[in-house]
Order: sequence, then structure tokens, then C-alpha cells
Amino acid sequence: MTKSFVQRVMEPPNDQTGGKSDRKSDDEDCNQPSCFKTSADETPTNDTVSGKTTENSESMYNTVILNGTDDAEALAEIKDNFEPLNLDENFRKCNKNMGINKELSQFDLSQDCSISVCAIVKTLSERFSTDDGFSSTNGTVDTAFKLIKPNTTGFHIWKIESTKVVSLPKDQYGIFYDTNAYIVYAASEYGQRCGTDSVDREVHKGTIECHIHFWLGVSATSEKSGIAAYKTVELDAFIGGISTQHREFQEHESPRFKSYFKNGMRILKHPYEGELNQNSDTRLFKIKCNALIELERVSWDLMNSETVYALNTVNHLFLWIGRSSNAVDKIHSIKIANQLRTEKKCYHIVFVDDGYEQTLDEKVKGDFNKHLPLSKRTVQPHEPAECKDKDKTHAKHPLRTYKCTDNNGRYRVAEVKTGPLNQSDLDTNDVYILDHGRYGIWVWVGKKAKEREKAEALRNARGFVKKKNYPNYTRVTRVLDGNEPSEFKFLFSQWRDKNDHTEKTMTKLIGTNVDVDLLQERTSLAAECQLLDDGAGTIKAWRVKKRDLVQITKENQGIFVSDGAYIVVYAYNNKRRGCKDLIIYTWMGNEANQEDIEGAFINKDEINRELGGSAVLVTITENNEPPHFLQIFQGKMLILKTPSANGDGRSSPLCNTYLLQVFGSTKYTSKAVQVPMASSSLDSNYCYILKQLKNVYIWCGIYSTGDQREMAKGFAGKSFEIVLEKKETETFWEILGGSSLYKTEKISTDVYSCRPAKLYRCYWDSLPLKAEEIFNFTQSDLLSEHVLLLDAYSAVFLWLGKLSSKRKDTFYMKNILEHLKQEGTYRNINIPIIQVLQGNEPIIFTGFFKTWNDSFWDEYKGFDKLREEIESDEKSPQKPKLSPRAPSDKKFDQYPKYSVETLKLPNEKIPDDVDLSRKELHLTHDDFVEIFRMNYDNFSSLPKWKQQELKKGVGLF
Repeated sequence: MTKSFVQRVMEPPNDQTGGKSDRKSDDEDCNQPSCFKTSADETPTNDTVSGKTTENSESMYNTVILNGTDDAEALAEIKDNFEPLNLDENFRKCNKNMGINKELSQFDLSQDCSISVCAIVKTLSERFSTDDGFSSTNGTVDTAFKLIKPNTTGFHIWKIESTKVVSLPKDQYGIFYDTNAYIVYAASEYGQRCGTDSVDREVHKGTIECHIHFWLGVSATSEKSGIAAYKTVELDAFIGGISTQHREFQEHESPRFKSYFKNGMRILKHPYEGELNQNSDTRLFKIKCNALIELERVSWDLMNSETVYALNTVNHLFLWIGRSSNAVDKIHSIKIANQLRTEKKCYHIVFVDDGYEQTLDEKVKGDFNKHLPLSKRTVQPHEPAECKDKDKTHAKHPLRTYKCTDNNGRYRVAEVKTGPLNQSDLDTNDVYILDHGRYGIWVWVGKKAKEREKAEALRNARGFVKKKNYPNYTRVTRVLDGNEPSEFKFLFSQWRDKNDHTEKTMTKLIGTNVDVDLLQERTSLAAECQLLDDGAGTIKAWRVKKRDLVQITKENQGIFVSDGAYIVVYAYNNKRRGCKDLIIYTWMGNEANQEDIEGAFINKDEINRELGGSAVLVTITENNEPPHFLQIFQGKMLILKTPSANGDGRSSPLCNTYLLQVFGSTKYTSKAVQVPMASSSLDSNYCYILKQLKNVYIWCGIYSTGDQREMAKGFAGKSFEIVLEKKETETFWEILGGSSLYKTEKISTDVYSCRPAKLYRCYWDSLPLKAEEIFNFTQSDLLSEHVLLLDAYSAVFLWLGKLSSKRKDTFYMKNILEHLKQEGTYRNINIPIIQVLQGNEPIIFTGFFKTWNDSFWDEYKGFDKLREEIESDEKSPQKPKLSPRAPSDKKFDQYPKYSVETLKLPNEKIPDDVDLSRKELHLTHDDFVEIFRMNYDNFSSLPKWKQQELKKGVGLF
């Protein structure tokens, strides 16, 4: 039987998730756009006129040509009979009240065959919109959406039930079912947090930022997905077409989406209308990334040591703590357990340690064993490979920009740029797709783009994802010209809002002279400008010679040579805390040798230990000095390129003849850099210091400012001659070897681009580094057990919690640089790396948080403390008190664990991460005790010959 268009679009796509999903199609946008169709062996090219294709595999990455036939069938089907689309009452009402056949008659199907169902919805919505930007309510918008008011903040969630949009009660916010599709509306003042606790509030001044997400469960039907998609378009039209639209897929939600649910999400399999525990059946959940996710069955096969699981039985909630699970998941498991105990009112919470199941109380163990038989225990040490592959998808994917055009029904997507993005790359007359790989696909819609291109933007972006064979869960976001969210702006080297006509410079923000009290009072300003104080503290500096330190005299402090590595210790008064704080800078010249660099890191650590171990540690590379570093030299930092023979720190490395280019116009932006003695080194935007023996000249480019000239005087000494561009003497040119061409084009100096910082929760053991962004972060996101990354774009902060496992600085630096490279935005990755210890955060860090409390961690309770409180609760069943684990036990638990059967396989079949000479380390505690009749601590105290003998006896030698 020939299938209709509606039937065909419900068919499942090729499953690219690797899972066993029931869902038949993803789509949302009323399905995969037919205009993206090509045959399996067809590779599109740039030939848009003839429609011919060539066998050029590379061309599919540069140009995708789209044309459509099936959408014409869709329109024909709609015109013949609107009812079979199985849309809801409101849309059917449109058919009767608005005369849909009349509206559809505007589309000439013989010429206009690429119109989509979504375009029809958009057209109808726009036709009946009112002057205030909100659609009239005479049947053109779903009743469920009418609670949305203009210029009002709010947070609302709807789910798709059958073919209807149903509003969720607030106590159900955060609970999702994997068979459903949901629409989430979030409106807030620009840059402000929005979420489940937001209230509707009218805003009279300021800009409202609107986001509409449609969330698709992994088992949602195509009908629900399609309805969610076109209802998203309808809701957007109702609010005036001003929203950013997001397609979210289960377990691959965007950081913004997850930020709405500060208490976490629950993703369940069976709709029990909210309460998790109304069903008496046993259920198994995994706890990952602040989400409680129900698994398809209760089985050891689904478990691994990197995850925390919750086993829900009639009487107990077992929290199974994976040996390698992270602090975030462990702490969230306790939060979940307490929530469920409150809901159930009679739950017993039991903690089960990975590999220590046999130590449970016998009665409790009996209940656990009934559902997860210990005789069948097979726990993998790591997450399944397909899960890890999801994180590696499009790793190191370069940022690519595609321009979208619609020419007589043929949709063309052509690559126009690979590399760093500038705001000027976007033309308001067009639509662009920004391919950011694993970070998602963005489609930017210009204000003057064609109406069809606007209506089709999100749907065509989804088609682009499929055409590129990207995973089905790849995030897609539609952004409107003039309403770009912060995440989108972060992709650009600089971004200026179109209503911002002021030139942002640091001087205009903070002035020429630094006000210390102002910085302490407005820490956000300190963070934005990266300034600690006025530089009036004390300085000690050393140059590193291999592993030795050569102290720099006071008169030579601030002079650096490119072939050297330096350590600078700066002590200043912290008025906020009423104490002296320390910063230790490590500066590395571009020509420094590896031995000096390694010596700098070793000596820096030793100096830090001698000074108490709580200093802020800053790693700087040449020409990437932050303002707070330049400030301590009062605008007189000097970088010399001449290899320095004298490294004693006493004599000046300056020669009798040199040319210096002076950068900056304030003490916190200024420095001088030695350049070749040639007129070609000059630039009309800067000032230069030319010295020959006793003659000193300050050359001032025609575009240099008075402030720049004042800072240049600081490098010239007491006696100098001012030389203005175009008024040079013959003597001046002779010193430079004669006049020649140099840069004369005017540029903007001292202009900087301020952008919101990003906080990342990092999983340092994963390769490559897995960094999970925390959107709209707060101080409470800084867990003592973790090491987090704060990316301020011009600098990266490494925050080390007091309970975290510390690594070497070189380890962190290597991973941070790799993370910045993987972003694919072509930004400067040689930015300062600033290491901050919990409890000793400087204002250049705390200012990135909306609120900061120095006493926040005084009452902090980590996982071990929270667990202890629950286990000591008289309502919780007690398991036998275990003696504290010896250091050898802790070391034993760090190794990946495998079953006895796996470890007895031939060596070539044993996993690569097993130490073949010490296989016993890869047993679980329970297996070790069962095999050797002793724990690892007792075993490790035996003589080596005895250990070998025992290992031979059990077949692990």
C-alpha cells in the first residue's frame, strides 16, 4: 500500500544513538524536511542550476543543495482533507474559522513545492497577529498558551498528551517521561536566571529574553515530537517571534535547559503522575549529571563503576556508589534519597559500596540480593563505549559557517567560512548555520531574511544535521538577529549589541587611576577589568636558570627577556578580609628553553609551600599579560628580544641602541616591547622609544592618544625628544636605516570585548577531558570535592576544592589547553591560567559570581559527612560498622575492577588497563576476600614470595 506523506514522516530514521529506542522519528519540525533529500549514493555539489551532482565527497561538507517533492504531497493532502493530520482542536478550528483552503491557495504547488507544514503554521500565525506582537486569541493560539503575557517574566512547562498541549502543575516541574515530548518556556530579564522557582512579573524597563525549548524523550512517538515542534512555532508567533528556539534531546540537554532545574531532573519510564513510588515494583535508576534516570530493567548488566545507582524496592532505597563515581553524582544521590524519603515517608536508605556488597547487614543484603543477585554480579569498570563516544563526537571540530539561500524551491547551504567568527560575517538579509560540532548547531536568522527562510530555519537546520550524519541528539538552536543569547555571542571574537553605541574601553569603565575601594566594593568590576588593586604592594622577582633562582634587583624589576622564565611574588593588602594576600606569577618568554620552564614550575611550588601554600598561582606567557600583572609594574613592564648574556639580575639587560613599541594608555594596560631597529617596525597607532647611545626619541604615530604618549614617557627617562609622525628629521631616519613603508591604517586600541564567564565541572580522568558547563552558576556550584574551570575568555581560572584530589600544574595546564582547542572557536589559547584555592579566592574571581559569601563553606557538608548523618539516623537500617580503611585499601580501590573470570583469561584477552603482573589489584574487595580469605591490607603485609605463592594457587599469577 502506498503510504501518505503523514504516514511516511512518522517512520523511524536510522538510529544513530546506538540505543534501542522505540521512537519512530524525531521530528519535531513536522519531520525531516523533504528538501534535504538525496539518494543514498548522491553527493551534492555547487551546481544549483542544472541540479546535477558529481562524485566529489568533499563537496558535501561545503555545499548542500536541497530540493523538495514530498512537501508538495503534504500540501495536497492538507488541501484534500485537513483532518487526517490529527492536529488538535485549536488547529482544526483554524480550518473552519479562518478558511484554511483560502490561505493555502496562496501557495502555487506547481512552482512552490518546498513549502513545509511548519511554514503554513507560521503563515497562519503571522496573518492573525496583533500590533503589540502577540497574536489575537480568536482561535489562532492554543488555549494552554494564553497564560503568557507580554513583557512578563515567567517559567512554564507543557506536555504533549495525545494531540493536546497540557499545562504541567508546578510541583511536576523537573519530572519528564521518556515517552513524552514537552515544551518549556523561559522568560527573564536579559542575563538573569530563570527556572522552576521563577514567578510571573511584568517588566517595565529592560529587555525580556525569551527561550522556548521542546524536549523529546528517547521513546517519544513521532506524532508527539511533531506536535511539540509546530506548537513551539505557534507559541513563538504568539509572543511576537522574538524567542530563541531550542531542540533538546533526552540526556543531551543544553546547559541552559539543565540550569532551570537546580534540584535536578527526573526522567522516568512510566507515567505515575509525579510520585516516583506509587508502584511497588522494583526499579533501577542511574544518577548522572544531576538527573535521576530510570533504566529499562533491574540488572547488573546496566551498571558500571563510574556511576551512582538507586535501587528502589518496597522497603528500601539502595544507593549503590560506583567506585569511580564523581562527587557531584554522589552528593545528588543523597539529595534524591532525602526527597524520596520525604515523599514516601517510610523509606529506609541503605548505602552500598561498589565491591563491598557482602559487608551489608544480612537482612538488608537479602533484600538487595533478591533483586540484584550477587552471584550474577558483573559490573564494568567504565561507562559503555557508546556513552564515551557521545562526549567525543566532533572532538576538535572547527567552527564552520554556512550561508542558507532559497532559490525557486531549491535550498542551498554553502560553507562560507571556517575559522574565527566576526559579527560582521552575519548579514541581516540572510540565514546562517553555525556548525559547532558536539557543542551543537546554531541557525541565525537575519531580520531581513525571506519569510520562508525564517519559518524554515530550525527545520532546515535539523535537515542539515541529518545530511551531515551527525547523531540524532545533536542540539539545534534557532537564534534571531538582535535577540542573540550569551552562549551564541561567546562564539565570536568580539560582539557588540546593535543598541550599544558606546565604545567600551577599560579606561571608561574604571578610569586612568585605579580606585582600590571601588574594586573591593564592586567586585564585578574587578573581575571584568581583571584588576586586584593599584599595584602598591611589595614585589620580589627571580629569573630562573635551569633549577636555580637569580633574584632581580629592585631597579630591574619589570624587565623581562624573551629567552627567560621568571617568578614574581606580589603581596598586597586585602581590605575585604583584613589580611595580606599573595600572588605568585610564573612568566615564560616565547624563547625560553624547556629546562628553565620546568625549573620555574618546581621553584614556584617550593616558594608557595614556604609562604603557607595558599597563594594564587598565575601562569603567563609572553604578550598575554593580564591587567593585574601590568599594574604591579605601574605601566613600565619591558620585554626585550635580545638574548641576555647577563643573567645575574643586577646589571641591566638593556643595550645602548634599541627600538621599543609602547602598548596601552594606562598603568594596567601599558608595556613596551623591543622590535627590530627598522622603520618598517613603526605603526601609526602607537608610540615608540628610539634610543641610540645618549639620544632618546619618542615617536608618536598620528593616531596615538595623549594618554599613550604619557605612558611612553615612562620608558624614555628624563631627557628625550618628541618626534611626531610626518615630521621626522633625517637623523631619526638614519638611525633606523632609512625611511620605508610601515603600517598606517587606523585601528581601535584598548577596546576589549567583555563576555560572561563560563563555569565548567571537569572530569579530569576522562580522555579527552570532559567539561560540563554549568549555566547561570552560583557559589553553591563550587563543591569542595571538585576542581572546576572558570573560563573568563581573557583568562582561565582553576578552582581547587579543599577535598579534591590535587594534580600537578602541568597536568592541569595540558588539559586546559586541550579543552580550549576542542572548543573550535579559534580563540587565543595562550591566556593566563590562574589557580585559586577554596577559601582564598581573589576579587578577580569572586566578581564573576552574582553573590559571594566568604563564610559559605563554614557549614559545608561533603558526601562522607552527609552519608554519615543518614547512616546514623535511627530510621535507617544499620550495617556492621566497618573499620576505617587503611591507606593500602584506598589505593586498592583506585584500580579498575573486573570479574575473576575475566582476570583468569589468557593475557592477550585481558583488558588493556589491567596490570598483568598484579592482577589481584583488579579484584573487588568481596572477590578478594572470597579468594584469598583475607583483605588486601593483610595480603600486602605478607612477604613477596608468599604473595606470589597465593596468586599461583588461585590462578592469578
